[in-house]
Amino acid sequence: MIKAHKLTIQKTAHFYTVGTPSASTNYFWIACHGYGQLASNLIRKFEDLGEEHFVVAPEGFSRFYWKGFTGDVGASWMTRADRLDEIADYSNFIRQVYEMHLAKLPKDVKIILLGFSQGCATQC
Repeated sequence: MIKAHKLTIQKTAHFYTVGTPSASTNYFWIACHGYGQLASNLIRKFEDLGEEHFVVAPEGFSRFYWKGFTGDVGASWMTRADRLDEIADYSNFIRQVYEMHLAKLPKDVKIILLGFSQGCATQC
């Protein structure tokens, strides 16, 4: 008889930032990419916001090739397979990134959540 099992492991997660968290930061952004996108590409859209902004772009754990075994690489936040486990894993990741940076920011910083496509569902 086949039995399914789960094991929680440590995993290396990737995220990108623009700006430096400091006392002069007024806006703390968490920007989540859409299906097939990469955080390293999304973060570029925020480069010109200015010093009062600090932006974090976490990346989905599931990377894949768009064209079989070649071509551009994209990432996904979740699929329907073991969906609740994937949601729990990336929620824990984003929460850790959030808490790590929030501690360096003023108490009155405005938090902006931005999600595109699948990143919107991720933010929810």
